[in-house]
Amino acid sequence: MPGKVLFPAEGEGRNAVHAAMLGWEVHAFDIRSARVGYHRKEKNFIAGMGFVPRSNINETYGSIEPGPRPGVPGIMQILTGGNFNYISNIEQGFTETREIQLKPLGTRFFSGEEVSYILSNQFEHLLNDFRISGSVVIPRSEYEWWRNKISLKTKGALNIWGETTYGYGNFFNGKREDITIKAVGYLQNHVDLPQGSFTANIYQLNASILFSPDITLYNYIQYDNFSRTAGWQSRFQWILKPGNEVIIAWNSLFAGQNNTFHMEENALRLKLKYNIRF
Repeated sequence: MPGKVLFPAEGEGRNAVHAAMLGWEVHAFDIRSARVGYHRKEKNFIAGMGFVPRSNINETYGSIEPGPRPGVPGIMQILTGGNFNYISNIEQGFTETREIQLKPLGTRFFSGEEVSYILSNQFEHLLNDFRISGSVVIPRSEYEWWRNKISLKTKGALNIWGETTYGYGNFFNGKREDITIKAVGYLQNHVDLPQGSFTANIYQLNASILFSPDITLYNYIQYDNFSRTAGWQSRFQWILKPGNEVIIAWNSLFAGQNNTFHMEENALRLKLKYNIRF
C-alpha cells in the first residue's frame, strides 16, 4: 500500500535542512517498491546528533523495483529496476555527484538462488585532491565512469549459503576490480590509477556456537592488509530466563609487525541484567 514520509525543515536560513520522501510498497502491477525523495542541507547546518558528511547541497534520489512473476517453471521472479542519486552545490549550482544504477537482468529461483547484473554510471566533481590510499592521490577535477557488477546468492533450501559478487570497470581516471565472497567473509578491491595502484584485502570470520537455546558464544574476527591489524570480538550470553541474562564480552586488537602480531588493546566487560516484576 502507498506510504508517505515528510520531514519539515530544521533550523533557519543557512543553518536549515529540508527533506521529503514519498514511497510506495504496492505489490501490484508487478512493482515491488518505488520511492522518490529530496534533501536540502544548507551550508552552515550542524546536526544536533550524529554526523553530516556533506552540506551546502541539494540532493534528489529515487528508485523503482519491478518484480514480475513470469510463471516459468523454476523461476519465481524477474528482478529488474534502477535507482538514481543527484547532488548539486547550492551556492554555485554545479553537479557534485551523479549516480545511476540499472538492473537490466536479475532472476530469483524457487530453490532460493538469485543471479543479477547491474550497470552503473557515476560522476564526481572533486573540489579538492583526494588521498585514496597511502601516497596515491586523485587530483581535483571532474570524473565520469561506468562499472559492471555480477552477483550470485545461494539461500533458502540449501544447507550451505553465501553470496559472491564480482565488479569491474573504470574508477575515476583508472580501473577498479572488486571481488566479494560473503560465505567466508572475503573482500578484495584492486584499484589501478595513473597515480599508482593498490589492492585492499579484508578477511572476516563469523563463528557462533549455540550450546543451547539459552547459552550462546558469538565470535567475530576481521583483518585487513592496509592497517595490518586484526580485531577479535567475542560475546558469551546466558539467558537465565526471559529478561534475566549474563553477558561476558571480550574485545582485542592485534597489530602486525615484522610478520608477527602483538596485542595492542583488550577489554573484558561483564553485564548482568535482572528484571524485578511487581
